[in-house]
Order: sequence, then structure tokens, then C-alpha cells
Amino acid sequence: MVLYPITGPLRSPLLILEGIILLLGSEYGIYFLKKYYSATADKNPFIYSWGFFFLFFAGMTFFNLIANYFVEIDVRDFFLQLGYLSNGIGLLIFCKNIERNFYKKFPVLASIIGIDLGLLSMNLILGYDYSLIFFVISWIPFLILLLDYIRKLVKTAKEEKKWRVILFIIGIFIYLFSYPLLSEYAITNFGYISKIIGNLMIIISLTLVSFMMLHISQIEFRWKENLKSIYIIHESGDCLAFYNFQDGDNQLDDNENGQFIAEGIIGTTKMFKNIIESKDKEKLTEKIEVMDHKDTKLIFGYGKYITVILIADKFLNLYKYKIEKLIKYIENLYNDLLPKYGHDDIIQFEPLKRIIKSVFQ
Repeated sequence: MVLYPITGPLRSPLLILEGIILLLGSEYGIYFLKKYYSATADKNPFIYSWGFFFLFFAGMTFFNLIANYFVEIDVRDFFLQLGYLSNGIGLLIFCKNIERNFYKKFPVLASIIGIDLGLLSMNLILGYDYSLIFFVISWIPFLILLLDYIRKLVKTAKEEKKWRVILFIIGIFIYLFSYPLLSEYAITNFGYISKIIGNLMIIISLTLVSFMMLHISQIEFRWKENLKSIYIIHESGDCLAFYNFQDGDNQLDDNENGQFIAEGIIGTTKMFKNIIESKDKEKLTEKIEVMDHKDTKLIFGYGKYITVILIADKFLNLYKYKIEKLIKYIENLYNDLLPKYGHDDIIQFEPLKRIIKSVFQ
């Protein structure tokens, strides 16, 4: 059985190690958030998410320091649970931000963590002893999201950069395997040397994950490099706006060419849709969302009055999110004009190019 507060000859080395963890977590968190907010363009949501993860992890380390070294046993659980709450808030911000930007509008995994945090708060208020269970549960949605991210990294990283992904994965596993060494069971059976090794593993993992994250976070999310062009098409068939991402601010006003290409795309998709419908009458309302054309993806989004077609080198969930955001913004902005649109009204949609540029910035 481990006696708290921790005393003995190893108290000072343990305090130093956990102080280093607190310092690293705080420093990495502040650095990542500063990097995110100082960026004028290409703000990376993963940098933002990891920043809050590290900060609230540092918060958990701070409360653990108080619980293990500076307070009596009868109030130790209170500070431990404050640490679990701090960690859970970091996981919640991480999952909510990533799900919102790259997956679905409703953050399912973040909601699970939110419910878990509510139960953990009730556990703290009512004085129950289930906090460790809720702490473990809060990590499950985070790990699911992280595993999916790692899968994408392995799939999209170039060969010369895969070593960074491997080191990132190693850092995650070192962190996960450090927890058994920090448990009371391990300390009871192997002494405080187990806690020292566990703390050293956390220091190594924090350094690996943060350093590698700065280098690989853009592998999956260099999404601008994959963009080719976008078309906004009214239900009448008129191309309201065409934007070529590769030309950027230097492109010419080429809506006529955009209209011609858009009509060809719409005609092709209608042909495919008719073929699909003729083979499966139960899917008459099904709409094409992604089409492959050689090495290019055509990604579709549908509103009440407009259809958006994004052409890119590859499909990312981020594109679907941005297309939905663009459609919602345009249909709200032109809610009076779109239902009664006539061809002569097309000049009123000149601002769409600036809107497209803003949404896909």
C-alpha cells in the first residue's frame, strides 16, 4: 500500500520529474496555441487542439502533484478528481474541434466525453468513488479519433516522412504504457522506481508527440494543395460562380467557361444518376456525393436552391464540411433572391468569389 503524501529519499527526484512534466505540458500548450493564433492563414485545427490538450494535461499534472505530495490522504481524492476533470476538458476540446472541422456537424465522440465529464462532476460533488472509471472512459473517444488520424497519416504521408509518423505513434504508445507504471498496484509491488520510470516515459512521449506533431500535422491537412476549382450552380442550371484555386487572386473573370464546364459536369452526373436509378428503383432520391475522374475527385454538395461542385485531387471530410458551410452561408445571404432567380440576376452574385475564398481560406 502506498502512503500519501509521498515521503522518503525518492520524493525529491519524483517532484523534479513531475515538475518537468508540468513545465513541458504548459510550455507545449502555450507554444501550440501561440503558433495557431499567430498564423494569418492556414490555421491548423490540430495545432489548436493539441495546444489545449497539453495545457489541460498540465492542469491534471498540477492537481496530481498537490494530491500526491502536499495534502493529507483524506482530501487527496478531491484533488485527483480535479485533475481528472482538467484532463477531460482538454480531451473534450480536442475531440469537439476535430470532429467539427473534419468529420460531422454533430460531435458524437465529444458528446460522450461531455456526458462523462458531467458524471465525473457529480461523482466529485456527491463524494462517490467512481472517478477512476470515468477517467478511463473519457480517454476512449479520444483514442478512437486519434487512431483514425493515425490511419490517415499512414495512408497519406510521403515515404520520406513516414519516419515522423512512426515516431509520433511510438510517442503515443509510450504515453499509454506509462500509466500502468504509475498505478498504485505497480508502486506497491515495485516501489517508487516504477513511478520514476513512468514519469520518464511521459517526458519522452510528450517531447516526441509535440515535436513530431509540429512536423506531421500538415501531412493530412495540406488541403489547399489538393484544390483545383469549384462551381456554384443554381437549380435553373446557371453557374452563379466559378473559382479556380490554382490561379488564386490572379485568375480572370471566366464565368462563361465555368458555365460551360459546369453544364458538362451536371449533364454527366445526371446520366450516371439515371443509370443508377434504372437499376435500383428504391434509391430514386439518392444523390451523387463523390465521383472519380482519373486522379481527380468531384465532390458534390446540395442545398435547397444551389449545388456546389468541388474538384480536388483527393477527397477529405474537411471538404464536405466546407461545402456545407458555403451552401448554408450563400442560401442565407441570398434567401430572397434564389427562389425567384432569373438569368439577369447573375450580376448580383459577383461577391461569391470573395465568399468562396473566405470559406476555403
